[in-house]
Amino acid sequence: MRIELRQKQSTVSFYVIGDCYWIKAMYRDGDFEPTAETAPDGSGVNCIATAAINGSAEDRGDLEIEIAKDGNTISLHVSGIGLGGWRGGDQSKPSQFLKLGDDDLTFRLTRVAPDDCAGLERAVRLD
Repeated sequence: MRIELRQKQSTVSFYVIGDCYWIKAMYRDGDFEPTAETAPDGSGVNCIATAAINGSAEDRGDLEIEIAKDGNTISLHVSGIGLGGWRGGDQSKPSQFLKLGDDDLTFRLTRVAPDDCAGLERAVRLD
């Protein structure tokens, strides 16, 4: 997983990486209620942000992803108060923790063309 966040007051992006897996009943113990547009069986994706490339065991935040029935939109929910990652693309530096406000814990995203993500793929390594 690669995520790029941009804060209004900053010109430098904050990058998050991690591992994701499919989960059948992600909402049983979650901090949020699923939307009506979610897959009817309550399944979705859970992601764990990591502190370093190559699968660091240090957890830097959890994300739950609801996939809409239409397959074109997702809702990304940050569990907790923030995520770990890097300001800028230099992953040789230690990761930092970005505290998010209450209004910044859920993001609704729409599908884009794969080419739209090329810059993010070049900026951030996964391994």
